[in-house]
Amino acid sequence: MKILFLRPAEVELQDAIDYYNRQRPGLGYEFAAEIKRTVRRIRAHPEAWHLLSPNTRRSRLNRFPYAIVYAYCDNELTILAVMHMSRHPDSWKGKGLRPRWNKSGPHGSARNGLSGVMSIEILRVDTDDDLKAQLDTLLWRVLWAPLGLPADIRHQFRLPGPGLELVAVMHDQITGGAVFHRLEAGQCELRHIAVKPRYQSSGIGRQLFREGAALLSDEGFQVISTIARNTSSAFFAKLGFVPVSEPVPDHPIFLKHGIRFQKMVWSGQ
Repeated sequence: MKILFLRPAEVELQDAIDYYNRQRPGLGYEFAAEIKRTVRRIRAHPEAWHLLSPNTRRSRLNRFPYAIVYAYCDNELTILAVMHMSRHPDSWKGKGLRPRWNKSGPHGSARNGLSGVMSIEILRVDTDDDLKAQLDTLLWRVLWAPLGLPADIRHQFRLPGPGLELVAVMHDQITGGAVFHRLEAGQCELRHIAVKPRYQSSGIGRQLFREGAALLSDEGFQVISTIARNTSSAFFAKLGFVPVSEPVPDHPIFLKHGIRFQKMVWSGQ
């Protein structure tokens, strides 16, 4: 299916991303990720959402008070507006967004997909060997190289069984990564999460976690645990993790750097 954004919809989207990033660093990128998930839902079921007119529909976001107004015809999806729900349902028509229809569908200035609108993309590593190698290098440089641990240390931390590995890409460069591991029915563990130092405190770590949590929720996993360093427990608390009383043994290599561990759990709250 071809996806097009009309230029006014791109402007609305970028304005909303900028607004939310001003409210809290990284919140705009979370909004962008929610837009992507909503577009995926529309793409999967384009005729399932609220009908505004014979040729246009509206799909609401889950976390933010916004909706996507779109037109669908001949396997082509055109995003007409990214609309705040406080606006009148017909307000998008007054901004030059109304599509002109003929047998081939809506026409107007449009751009393919989401390119140029959201600069951070979260990708699943899966079987891409190059991405796997880049993720390994990033985790080592951020998490373990400062402690003097060898480049292959991650192999000692691996658990058997299926995992979910994600990377954050900005301008064709990997800026962060996260590794989840499925444990048992309904539960999994966030094993590692790291962001390059120059991009820390920009919301990339939060976006990596939210995307992973959403993907795992679709599989039925509702509880995520992690073994947090005392140096990063505040970050996990901001994500919604809470500490639990289960003891975690100290590791001598980490302890000599003043690093202790705390088990924390997130349950979608």
